[in-house]
Amino acid sequence: MPSAINANGATLRIEPLPKDAGKKTNFGVVIHDLDLSNIGGMTLVQNQQSPLADQTEADTDVDALKKAIWENKVVIVKGQKDLPPIKQWELVTRFDPDAPKVHSHGSLKTFNKQGGILSASRDVIGMPGAENVRLIGKGYQGADHYGIKDKTVKKPLSHDWHVTELPAEEFESGHTRFQRWHLDAPLYERDPAWFTTLRCIKRPTSPKVTVHWDDGSGQTLETEPGLTAFLSNVQTYDLMTPDEKAMADHSWVEYAPHPYQWMGNCRGNPNGLGVASQGYEKPLEELGEWNPKL
Repeated sequence: MPSAINANGATLRIEPLPKDAGKKTNFGVVIHDLDLSNIGGMTLVQNQQSPLADQTEADTDVDALKKAIWENKVVIVKGQKDLPPIKQWELVTRFDPDAPKVHSHGSLKTFNKQGGILSASRDVIGMPGAENVRLIGKGYQGADHYGIKDKTVKKPLSHDWHVTELPAEEFESGHTRFQRWHLDAPLYERDPAWFTTLRCIKRPTSPKVTVHWDDGSGQTLETEPGLTAFLSNVQTYDLMTPDEKAMADHSWVEYAPHPYQWMGNCRGNPNGLGVASQGYEKPLEELGEWNPKL
């Protein structure tokens, strides 16, 4: 059931993301009637059947939206076709005003130099006047895309990075894969951002494709093309057995310095989880200067 937000006299509807029968997903909402270019103060209104039922206090506009993100992990705000790129960046900085005012991967110059596999095979372009908002896509972007003129963006097929080949005839028939599961973070020198925003301008909607795990499990998922998949590590942890939770609670990860350079020659597993171990990681001495304390 939807809950409501009152913003300057307007009612903003929050609805759980629809899910297929049998699905266990417990996160994600859609917000309607909210103009991110010009949002005012709002109050979350209690609804006993809402995932936001305990939020009855008055908040500012951004604080209320931020709380919705913390509570629901993924928030989709509909109707933002007129949102200028600079307003997208301003919103993110208002979510976390104490964070450095720079993209988590640094400037474009830094990203193109140290981005490794993230920057080597695709175009990543800063939006004019809002460089920290990055254009990531594929194909011709039009005569004037927010100041980017007559640009055709290059990007390889997502499965080209996988260690096992996906035959062209299978791909053409609608067989696809998750490219790689990730969190948006450089994993070196800077902490992961608390908030990430994605704005979809245009994507294909048909025909449907079938995502294959291609790991021997036989697992598949039918979906529209051009979407971004999300998972919740909170829910994943809740679904673990006691032994799995104990392992997670007593484990840690140590990344290589400049990890995307370090794995620049590697390939990924076909289910999008992890890097295939083939011995192609770069020696640390080839990564340039790095600080072992970071």
